Amino acid sequence: MSYLALARKYRPQTFDELAGQEFAATSLKNAVSLGRVHHAYLFTGPRGCGKTSTARILAKALNCGHLERANPCNRCESCIEINEGISIDVVEIDAASRGSVESARVLNDNVAFLPMKSKRKVYIIDESHMLTTQASNALLKTLEEPPPFVCFIFATTESHKVLPTIKSRCQRYDFKKINYQDMRSTLIKVYESEKISCDADALNLIIRSSDGSMRDALSISDQLIAYSGGNITQEAAVAILGGGNDTVILELFRAVVNEKEDMLGELIASLSSSGASYHYAAEKLLEHARNLLLLSKGAQQFKNLFTKDERSYYDEIVASEHRLFALFQLFSKLCSDLRYTPYAGYTFEFSIYKAAALSRIIPLPAELPPAPTAFQKPTVAGETLRLPSESPQTSMAASVSEPTPPAIPFTKEESILDKIIKGISARDKGVAAVLPHATLNISEGYYIFNFAEKNAFNYNRFKQEENIKSVEEVIRGFDEEVKGIKITFGGAEIKNLAEKREEADALIQEQIIREAAATPLVGGVLKLFGLTEKDITVNRENENGEIL
Repeated sequence: MSYLALARKYRPQTFDELAGQEFAATSLKNAVSLGRVHHAYLFTGPRGCGKTSTARILAKALNCGHLERANPCNRCESCIEINEGISIDVVEIDAASRGSVESARVLNDNVAFLPMKSKRKVYIIDESHMLTTQASNALLKTLEEPPPFVCFIFATTESHKVLPTIKSRCQRYDFKKINYQDMRSTLIKVYESEKISCDADALNLIIRSSDGSMRDALSISDQLIAYSGGNITQEAAVAILGGGNDTVILELFRAVVNEKEDMLGELIASLSSSGASYHYAAEKLLEHARNLLLLSKGAQQFKNLFTKDERSYYDEIVASEHRLFALFQLFSKLCSDLRYTPYAGYTFEFSIYKAAALSRIIPLPAELPPAPTAFQKPTVAGETLRLPSESPQTSMAASVSEPTPPAIPFTKEESILDKIIKGISARDKGVAAVLPHATLNISEGYYIFNFAEKNAFNYNRFKQEENIKSVEEVIRGFDEEVKGIKITFGGAEIKNLAEKREEADALIQEQIIREAAATPLVGGVLKLFGLTEKDITVNRENENGEIL
């Protein structure tokens, strides 16, 4: 017997076997149970998510003589014929090749005839967005008032191309990409059934490459099984899925973020000599910028898609969100430019050197924690800075009246910090990975964690309220008298508070002036009178509304 591909062998045969489409499965099961099956359905969604499989299951359920909780039995003659694709009364039509008006007319003529063997005639029209306008219009009358023994099921990946008149006559079900957990559990069951071993990192690569398509995931698995002999490893997955040059691209991204311009020439030459596509490299750089930003924002579920090596790589790279935003825009433009330029190599090189010189080209803020929003006061080193509307005298008076005592280093910081890391590891390994990048001081009952400027990424990850509470609970386990936790940024390198406040005020004023000058009204006035941004002044009000 010839080999049957995994995507065909493990096609779902009942509503309960559908992965990640609970809404459609439950609704259709209830419709079958209650006898409220509509005469026309429209299944839409991305490729490989189960649209055609669901259509076949519904066709079986409508004709099965031995339903089991609204699921087809898959044992009766009708179910077997539909599974084997030989049923006379269940017709699958590929609209891509049979979407003409002549085909629609033939279908209209055949609809009137009673089923040959089954209870219902079912027409499954795949890729229905490929029906011509004339063919769609020819079906309208039949679709609106078909014979009681006929059911139409339209399946498409591009519902926006289906005529509104067709949509209005159908019940619509939107299928979604299969999520990580559903994809993972389904693939594990398939591998166990096939007696195939697959390590966790390879499985993550398969799921990520399939982009929510179960058919793609199973097809990739088929290829990997043939290549690896039944033992799927991360190395085999990388070899089959591409990415042989990803190591060079990873180092290139690290060099760009760290502005190591002296390393770029060798890395670009290595990428070029390997014959790698510049467009592929640009897309991967764009992907790394996006991944790093999402991870810095605490996207914990997002981490599941990465291998251990990838998670370690991203943990080592430190970049402010301002830099990541700028890199994302630059790499996006590079991807677009590479599609049209005849000088791909020159365009790629120029953009990479530009990306590695961002701090000299545009005024990027220092690699500090994320900038405050309009509803949040900016903070530096754990202290609140005043906004432009606050009075300098009031703010400074508050800082003088409540001085912060200097933190006195504890003589056994290393052992205490190790104890905290060990305790938090049992709760949250992510927080445990961050703490080694901090130094610990203890002052007047407060445990003060300081992060150097180069560890801004870890500072941003640690400062979340839930993380601080977890660490405080661990500390209370061996020190009941702890008053709380403080987090500082920059340590001894931080300027005094007054200087920081003045710097913050100056930066905010500069930002306000730049934004004002960029508006058409203010920009027009400056141009009219021959003025520049230096001629703009910012007036601030105190709490009483008086201009300072």
